Amino acid sequence: LFTLRTGKYDIGPLPEKESENIVLDVPIPDVILDGIRSIEDQEFIESRFAENNVLYPAPPISHFPIALKPFETHILSLVAEATPLAAVIQKSELLRFDTLKILYYLLKLELICNRKQPTRQPTPRFIQQQPTTFTSFDETLQYYNAKFEYIYRVLSKEIGPVAHSILFDSITAIQESIHPCFQNLEIRGNGRIDEKSVMKSIWYENFNENSNEFLKGLEEILYAEIYAVKRHLGKDHEKLILRWIRESGN
Repeated sequence: LFTLRTGKYDIGPLPEKESENIVLDVPIPDVILDGIRSIEDQEFIESRFAENNVLYPAPPISHFPIALKPFETHILSLVAEATPLAAVIQKSELLRFDTLKILYYLLKLELICNRKQPTRQPTPRFIQQQPTTFTSFDETLQYYNAKFEYIYRVLSKEIGPVAHSILFDSITAIQESIHPCFQNLEIRGNGRIDEKSVMKSIWYENFNENSNEFLKGLEEILYAEIYAVKRHLGKDHEKLILRWIRESGN
């Protein structure tokens, strides 16, 4: 069914006058995932891509909650903003066919896309949680670093060390739209942003004049990381993090 070159089929409800002895209740995304995983037709998979393809992360509203395997998560993590197909294949630790097959069902499940999406507007749901008593860049960064560390713990518990590269890639995808001080940021092994990598570009600036843009950048990073968790682990883990953030003191 998944590799048919011609023909037509429909998916719909059973006719009212017919009955089945076996009824299988399986989420459509899971069926798609298992079906494409089983494809061994290399020519078919190759025909789904052109060498000049460029891949993009999917917008938050597009994707289904799917539990990916670690090697699939690895491929997903390679797709940052405007990533050429050739670059993904080159960086992949898997064979070309396996890499393309994973990319194919990531596309079909709308976890990635092959065209640039409209720019996402900043979400207001975290902004209201910001304290208004920050007095310095360092204090502000420390406040958000506690959140980044918690997100990393949640993600790494489920998928291991690859969590670090996933979070870094999620930040890389938005770096051009946030304050320049975040352009060369580094992430520590515990998921926190390395203070020196950011502060060296902004410590001499007036905090009152630049705090709004600095806060906006941290909010965008926070949203990007939570979205990365949602992409890789599903809505339940996203809700876990949001609940923790909304708790007093977080």
